Amino acid sequence: MATTMKAWKYATTTSIVLKEDAIAPLQSALSKHQLLVEVITAALNPLDHKILGGWLVRKLLMEKNGSPGLDFCGRVVEKHSTNSTHTKGELVFGSLPMISTYGTLGQYIVVSTTACAPLPEGIDPDHAAALGCAMGTAMRALDAGTVKPGSKVFINGGSGGVGTWAIQIAKALGAHVTTTCSTTNTELCRQVGADEVLDYRTLAIIPELKKMGQVFDLAIDNVGSDALYNSCDTFLKSTGCFAQVAATSSIHNISMIVWRTICCHLPTPRRRTFHLVVVKAKTEDYSQLARWILDGKVKAVIDSTFEFEDAPKAFEKLQTGHAKGKIIVHGSKK
Repeated sequence: MATTMKAWKYATTTSIVLKEDAIAPLQSALSKHQLLVEVITAALNPLDHKILGGWLVRKLLMEKNGSPGLDFCGRVVEKHSTNSTHTKGELVFGSLPMISTYGTLGQYIVVSTTACAPLPEGIDPDHAAALGCAMGTAMRALDAGTVKPGSKVFINGGSGGVGTWAIQIAKALGAHVTTTCSTTNTELCRQVGADEVLDYRTLAIIPELKKMGQVFDLAIDNVGSDALYNSCDTFLKSTGCFAQVAATSSIHNISMIVWRTICCHLPTPRRRTFHLVVVKAKTEDYSQLARWILDGKVKAVIDSTFEFEDAPKAFEKLQTGHAKGKIIVHGSKK
């Protein structure tokens, strides 16, 4: 196997650059539970650019020659000699735990066997890559509220990658879902299963929620709204939970998260459980979603697809914050 590869690398806080001779990961460095995977297709996440908002994280990524991309579908090309759970040539899909030197916008990545699953026959690689972080984030956000049949869930920002998965998974679990989006995305949110859609272009969302009263068991914030959290006692049940998804590594956001975590433990009438959603998809998550896809219960929502050479255009689209679902980038050899 070649010792170099093509890979997109972070150049500045807003751009990426193609390295034709980036150092490739080697089979000899694999541990027992790691796979060397050739990327067929990748999906972008807001984290791929938002993580650069904090100067310390930005400095570390630049020093480590960081490469964007967490979600993928690819082919196993090498494995540890003692690994018996996967075979060379097998198609797998999943997500990396963090942005590092070997991101999914490169030809090859190193993946833990606990962070991926075999690709079932009948699922398109692009759709499989669209699960990844967004699906894992949605699953962990819904776990925060122990969603069950009859639960009422409010999702702030329903048309993005996490939002479309959260709506579908909540519905698959039997919940009633209310979500927000812009006028152009209301039909999309209804198509993926939302029971009520609030158009933030024409409605003042917080007053609308206050009118509904304390009816929600769980609120998932995919946007990052201080005002929404500060008003959550007016629409969440006393036992309800506020799950925060959208957050950057800036000092403001870190201090905000610490403060909210402290406040939710204070003995006040307005207290609501606060949960910071940490992306941690598991093999069983991927397997469950794959079964739901094959059963027609959920589907991947893809905003746009780009070829490997056009990754900067995909990155620009990501930075607008207005993608309807996932942004896909094909691997260099697809």
